[in-house]
Amino acid sequence: MKGTKTFVKAQLIGLKSLPLESGAWGMLLPRGKDAATHEPDARDQVQEINPAFMTFIDSEMNVDPGMWLVMGIFVSSCMLVGSVLLGPRLVTSGAPLGVLAVVFGVYMMTILGPAVGVYRLVNRPVRPPVILSRKSRQIYVWRGMKLGWRALNYDDVHPFIFRAQMISTAGAATIYTVQAAVIDANRTIVESVVVAPPSRSPSACGMNWEFIRRYMDGTPDQVPPVLSQPPVNDKRAIFARMDQIGFSGLVRRDFRLEPSIFAWCYYYFYGFVGYWWFRAAAWLQCRGRYPEYSKSMAQAMTFDGLNPYRKEPLSPTEQAAFEGRLPRLKIRWAILGALSTLLWGGAWLSLVLGLAISL
Repeated sequence: MKGTKTFVKAQLIGLKSLPLESGAWGMLLPRGKDAATHEPDARDQVQEINPAFMTFIDSEMNVDPGMWLVMGIFVSSCMLVGSVLLGPRLVTSGAPLGVLAVVFGVYMMTILGPAVGVYRLVNRPVRPPVILSRKSRQIYVWRGMKLGWRALNYDDVHPFIFRAQMISTAGAATIYTVQAAVIDANRTIVESVVVAPPSRSPSACGMNWEFIRRYMDGTPDQVPPVLSQPPVNDKRAIFARMDQIGFSGLVRRDFRLEPSIFAWCYYYFYGFVGYWWFRAAAWLQCRGRYPEYSKSMAQAMTFDGLNPYRKEPLSPTEQAAFEGRLPRLKIRWAILGALSTLLWGGAWLSLVLGLAISL
């Protein structure tokens, strides 16, 4: 297959230069006045859209901060209790000073390391979505506290779909991302940004990019309508976000699971294991600690008058879910929350009690 060598190299070190042709590594996308290669479609992918800017929904991968927050608290507290139980016995055991120093050093690292990580997660700004400003024709991306906000000129970027192979204990999966890159004369990538959620389908990425092109260069009536999404900073919508963002494709708009064995097994297993990860991630978002916008960014995100971009109206079921009033949604997550608490609470207690009994 054309581009196989580039694909293998990109998996190892990342895509450093943009190939001239599509291939195994991914696909070049049209820009400027180039003819479209896909129909525009981002119906269930857009979080916010108006005459000034648009953003896409969070990827389900953004549950990672919540997972690290929960695991950090779990490990740090478990090791703290362990050190309290084991410390007095070690001190009076007559063990050499060097052994004591090593043991207590390990305990201090496993207590303080996760604790510092938790502190940083709680206090650092939440990573905001990529902002595509129609008003300023800039793509704004947050690069962290050191670099801050970066702006890429929309008219200068070269779009492409990148194919990545992800391997884990659960198996291998191919993930596609639509990216926009600034390149130099040698096609070396100077800077790039993932502008839409990852997908397992290259066609979905292509349709997302064409939606962006319609938004940036077309009129509002040329942009297809999108679905309303659960608000990010509203605590009442936490369960709705956990359903529709965390389990995209498995939960219908009426908040019922898709009628398939896979959907049910995946939803309940992942919800059972990761309930507190989702809650922690949602809590971090609802706290609203986002990076401040510069004056130019704030100006690029304001508009006057009515919003002409179309969103499909909420059904009564969706409205109830977004306001935290949908019974089946609350009951389902209450059950998963109780089971997940038993899982992680039981694991924590078993570790602590096991250590206490061994003493």
